[in-house]
Parts: sequence; structure tokens; C-alpha cells
Amino acid sequence: MRVLLLLFCIVFSLNSNAQETRTSIGFSLSPNYSSIIYLNEGSFQDADVELIKSGTSGELGLSGNFFYQYSLTDKLFITWGIGLQNYSYSTTYYSQTQLEHSDIQRNTKYNQHYLQFNTSIKYRLYKTLYARAGVGVDLLVEQRAKRTETCPGCEYSYQGEDNSGVYNEAMLPASFGLGYELKLNEKLNLMTELYGSMSLTNAFSNTVFTDQVQVFQGAVLKPHLQQRPFQLGFNIGIVRSF
Repeated sequence: MRVLLLLFCIVFSLNSNAQETRTSIGFSLSPNYSSIIYLNEGSFQDADVELIKSGTSGELGLSGNFFYQYSLTDKLFITWGIGLQNYSYSTTYYSQTQLEHSDIQRNTKYNQHYLQFNTSIKYRLYKTLYARAGVGVDLLVEQRAKRTETCPGCEYSYQGEDNSGVYNEAMLPASFGLGYELKLNEKLNLMTELYGSMSLTNAFSNTVFTDQVQVFQGAVLKPHLQQRPFQLGFNIGIVRSF
């Protein structure tokens, strides 16, 4: 995020006398809400799927993006961007399908940061109102999972890092947005946008975990539901034309 802020300061401190107005650059910050969609590949019973879903909750995060925009027509624009993307969520559940330690409550908070390269098409609907659709590539920078276990009935507790998950090094997200640009002066516009995004590819490269319910009696491995992150957020930023 510090790199993005530094780029923002450098770019918007530049002065240009060029008359060309087909190109512009911008920077945006995105407060957002992230969660996941589960994909059952047949390893789980319906009751277990509902149990895991009910114990999953999204988390708030912050992302940033630096982009270049080119005007194809008066209403149609194409943008290319690079930024830092944050996905986070948490799961809480009891191990109810196993007789041993059935009252242990386990909470795991997941947090991943990706370097994102994206491209979008923007279409001006009416004056300063626009719609946007795009795709991107997320490259994994950091993955963290903090696990907390409690057991009121057996006086057991644990807190530490959970390294059992192996995330894919890359994901392909698609995004859609509806935004508004307010003209501040001849060169600068204030941009605001409501958006949603979802990964088109799975989050995990390894779907064998130790922190999920065991479905098959006597099974050695415990399969984990495959996941695809999604995000709802609000972009706010500055666009500078040249």
C-alpha cells in the first residue's frame, strides 16, 4: 500500500502542458467487504455444507489501484491497472460429526494479499455516470490464517498460525462497477464507484485440510470445501487527464 501511495504522490505532482486529452491516469482506494462462495465437489454431505456455510462470515478490508485510462470514443474508455488486493473472511464451527472433542469451537481468520493486474472497459451512460466491466490476474503475495480454539467443557484453548492451507499462486477475478466522476478542474476528476468482483478460478491448490469436519467414517484425510472469493466495495479516487 505504501508503494501505491508513493506512486500517487509522484504522478499527481507532475505538471504537463500537453494538449492531448485522450489519456489519463488515476489512483483509487477501495474499502471493501470480502467473503467466499463454497463449491462442493461431492466430498461433503449437505448437512455438513450448511454447517460450514453458517459458520462463515466476511471481513472488512482495504485495497488500492493505480491505473492508466485511454479514451476510445467520447463514451467508451479502456483502463489498465496495477494494485494490491486484500481478501479476508473467518470461519467458526464445532466439530459435530466426530464424537471426540465435539465441543471444541474453532475460529480461523483468513487474510490474503495479492498483486493485481487488471483491465476494464468503461462506458459513459449519462454525462458523468458510467458502467464498468473488467477482468484481472491476482498473484499471491502473502497468505495468513490465525486460528483460535476454545473448549469450555474441557478447559482447552489454543491460539496460533494455521499453515494447513495451500492457496493457488494466481486467480482470475471478474469485476463490475457503477460509478460517477465529478469534475474538480480542467485536469482533475473525483471518481466514486460501487463495485463487485468474484474469482473465476478456485482459491486452493490443495484441498486437504486438518480444520474441517470429517465426513467419511474412518477416513484418514479430511477434505475441505473448495472456495472462490468475492468482494463488494466502494472505490474513491482521483483521475488526472493530459
